[in-house]
Amino acid sequence: MGVDGSAAGPGAVLSHHDAAALHGMRKPLESTKASVSTPSAARGTPRLWVYGRRRLIAALEAHEQRGASLTRSELEERFLDLTIDARLPPPELNVRAAGHHVDALWRDQRLVVELDGWAHHKERAAAAWDREKTNRLQAAGYRVLRFMHGDLVRRPDEVAAAIRGLLAR
Repeated sequence: MGVDGSAAGPGAVLSHHDAAALHGMRKPLESTKASVSTPSAARGTPRLWVYGRRRLIAALEAHEQRGASLTRSELEERFLDLTIDARLPPPELNVRAAGHHVDALWRDQRLVVELDGWAHHKERAAAAWDREKTNRLQAAGYRVLRFMHGDLVRRPDEVAAAIRGLLAR
């Protein structure tokens, strides 16, 4: 959906979280500003964050080159919503660290978050593998936090605080 051309120029479109909210993919932010991308250099206003579309395309290409996908499950979607709502820096999702696939990674801070859904973690072998994976990641210098679905649902503020605390170190 286009944005009023007088505000951000012809060809401007909603972008980032606002575009996702427009399409029902995220909850709308409680903000008086909207994010837009433009095909040319336009200036922001008190009501608009303006992003040159070339920068957006470059960011998407870099994201794709890392091999990251958005989400692979409802649990990951809920986690991504939690990071957005808590205004945490965006993690890389479904990437490799120390030779292991991890659910979320803040590469520069060497922080991994693993999301343990019941469907894949109800057997002893899965729990043993999770412990081994955590040990290997920690031995490689990563800090690892593990959360279950109930943590994200019942304690989102505590989850966000734990992540924020380790990101700050």
